[in-house]
Amino acid sequence: MFQANGSNRHQINYQRIATRLYLFVLVISLIIINFYLLLNEDLQQNTIHQPSEFQYKELEKTYSSNLYYPCSTVSMNYSTVIMIEPYFHQICSSDLISDAWINFINGDHVMNDIFYNI
Repeated sequence: MFQANGSNRHQINYQRIATRLYLFVLVISLIIINFYLLLNEDLQQNTIHQPSEFQYKELEKTYSSNLYYPCSTVSMNYSTVIMIEPYFHQICSSDLISDAWINFINGDHVMNDIFYNI
């Protein structure tokens, strides 16, 4: 930023003071910008529980792009919308994968009596 040719003691002191002043102003400016951003009302988050219709309309007019609506309660049960009924494949529902059959295959003699009696 400064020219190096022909520098004397007076110019070097001037350059140091100018650099220190520049850094000081830069740091102070960054601090002021950070405080402004932290204290700015637009960046604050407020939660309003169960607002009235009037409050809702006013907020919608003022902050339409910044509003967030979290779901706090479910209006209807999920069972009215979806019903889950498992459907098993033939192999998964057969007796060949039951505990009694697996014990029989492994040689558990207590279970042998059950299969011979059937």
